[in-house]
Formats: sequence, structure tokens, C-alpha cells
Amino acid sequence: MSKKIWGNAVWYLFHTLVYKIKSTDDSNFKELFGHISSISKNLPCPECSEHAALFLSRVNIDIVTSSRENMITFLFEFHNSVNKKIGKPIYLLEDLKKYSLANTINIINHFIAVMNSNSNNSRLMMDSFNRQKAVKVFMEYISQNIHKYKL
Repeated sequence: MSKKIWGNAVWYLFHTLVYKIKSTDDSNFKELFGHISSISKNLPCPECSEHAALFLSRVNIDIVTSSRENMITFLFEFHNSVNKKIGKPIYLLEDLKKYSLANTINIINHFIAVMNSNSNNSRLMMDSFNRQKAVKVFMEYISQNIHKYKL
């Protein structure tokens, strides 16, 4: 599985959920942030997971999760830190508006399918248990909280 395939699935999921969450209650943002963090630390690329863990360790969770705007800005900065590291173009904030138009159910289902696909790389297979656990916990969260999102 290429980084482009799972990377796009992950970023679409993160950005879409932040744009589509209905509530302005920061407890919902904290819960979503927890899933973003867990998924980011269990990517199908150990180096990518390490970069994510380092980036996330420097984040003030209370500030980030205090509003939708802060969550959008956090993901914008997180995504651009990855793009800079891999030599991809830097997003402008207005480029992220496309995620507000995405079909939430399709984005979630695509993410789950991509993350549950098997890898032939033995090092990645060793990490797959934690990734599958993170995806399973996320799926449980979504099944119990889908009503909190615009579809």
C-alpha cells in the first residue's frame, strides 16, 4: 500500500470530520483529537508515525480543542508540516474548504477499507496490530457518534 493511498485517506478523514462535526462543545473536539492522535501514531509507515508523535507532543490540546477554528488550524499546520517534510506543495487555508463538501460516510468507509488492507511488508505487519486496534476503536466511536456529524 503506497503512502499516497493511505495518506490521502487519512488526511481526508481528519479534515472532513473537523469540518463536519455539528457540535461546538469542546469535549467532542477533545474526543476527536484523541482519535486523530491514535491513528496518527499508528500509520502504516513507522517514520511517519514518529513524525506525527513528535508533532503531536508539541501541541497544547486544550487550546487546539477549544474550537472548530483551532482544530482546522491545527490540522492545517500538521498537514503542512508533513507536506514540507516530503517535498509536497504547502496548502493555503482556503484549499481546505473542499473537505467541507466531502461525503462523510464515503470518506469514513474509504479510510477503514484502506487502513484494513493487508501489507506484504513484514515490518509494517508487525505494526498492524496496533493500527487495527486504533481503527477498531475509531469505528466504535463513529458508530456511536455519527449523529454528531453532518453527512
